[in-house]
Amino acid sequence: MRAERQHRQSSEAADAIFEAEREIPQRIRWRHSADRETTSGVLIMNRPTIAAIAGLGLISMAGTAWSKGAIIKIVIDGSDLPTPIELTDPQILERFTIWSGPGVRGWDMINTMPNAGDATFIIDWPKGLIKDRPDGLRRYDVSMHIADREAPRNRYEVIYEIDSTTDKGYIYLPRSNENLGRWNTFLIYRKVEGNWFHSSKDWEEVVRPLVGE
Repeated sequence: MRAERQHRQSSEAADAIFEAEREIPQRIRWRHSADRETTSGVLIMNRPTIAAIAGLGLISMAGTAWSKGAIIKIVIDGSDLPTPIELTDPQILERFTIWSGPGVRGWDMINTMPNAGDATFIIDWPKGLIKDRPDGLRRYDVSMHIADREAPRNRYEVIYEIDSTTDKGYIYLPRSNENLGRWNTFLIYRKVEGNWFHSSKDWEEVVRPLVGE
């Protein structure tokens, strides 16, 4: 699992860098001097400028790559539901992504805060892990279907529970040796699997009215 994840991350980064560098026009030549335009009209750029251009290309390429792993459907199933709930409205789905939180390079679970309007995962990461929670809560299995992935590795699955007495929601990240969510780490390995967390505000706003208070 770790080898596959590392291979995917390194290959995506390498491909993006290669494409960004390939897009730099051939008329650009390396020079250690400052940027200038010659009498022939050929733009001479120094190394920092070339690096900046490549970096912009990499950012653009990375954004495109991540969008390919967008959530295209969310299925919520529970014993108190007559039929599973399916969320397919793009305006709802675009609020969520699995590519947020631990497992994303450079992410600190407590201190990293997404930008306003960014798609986020359904966990409120800064609140940290939950040590204790009540027993016998309403339970729902949640399956997030990911675009451009082959089954069965196209689903990220978690458990969602509701405490009606406190109005709190909880999310459990399964380990890879559990039946539910056994393929999660093929998509993203967070290193905090096997723990409970608080559900996010966005998740509660969308789902709570659907499953009932």
